Amino acid sequence: VVSNSVIMTYAQLHQQSDYYAHHLQNMGISPGSFVAVSITRSTYYLVSLIAIMKCGAIFLPIDSSLPIIRLKQLTDTVKLSLIIYMGLETRLESLGVPLLNISKIQYYDAAKKPFTPCFYPLAYCFATSGTTGLPKAILISHRSFFKCLQACFSALKLSQQSKFYAITPFCFDISLLECIAPLIHGGCCVLT
Repeated sequence: VVSNSVIMTYAQLHQQSDYYAHHLQNMGISPGSFVAVSITRSTYYLVSLIAIMKCGAIFLPIDSSLPIIRLKQLTDTVKLSLIIYMGLETRLESLGVPLLNISKIQYYDAAKKPFTPCFYPLAYCFATSGTTGLPKAILISHRSFFKCLQACFSALKLSQQSKFYAITPFCFDISLLECIAPLIHGGCCVLT
């Protein structure tokens, strides 16, 4: 994974996501929990998604620049257990959901305690407003996600030499293909 001047190897991605998965589990995140992610383009985003999935939780990418009323509707729709964010997102405090500033957690390389992943059939959630204007949760299973990634692999002929530029905003479904598809096939994801 490449983001700005940071290059993260597969081993580092695995170790850091294990570390953060332990942290999330200690915060009470368990299989079936909904965890929103509002993180800028950085390695923290992918580490967070993988850590959430290792806990068996379901992630929901959100755009924190949305009006607070819209964010409140989203949080109420899926009963969030936690919002992971970066930076100075003080406006998220008004949502009444526990917050975790991922950039404030100190990762210690020496603490390479493996995490045993938990399984839950659902992988992630996206919100759509449909015809009513109110958010509806679209729940995606691991199986559907994997089949989509397989189709992407077949269509794009991804390999270890593949370099994929992730340019789509994270709150859109296609962004996951840009981020995850190259990684499953040994390629490189460049977060731009």
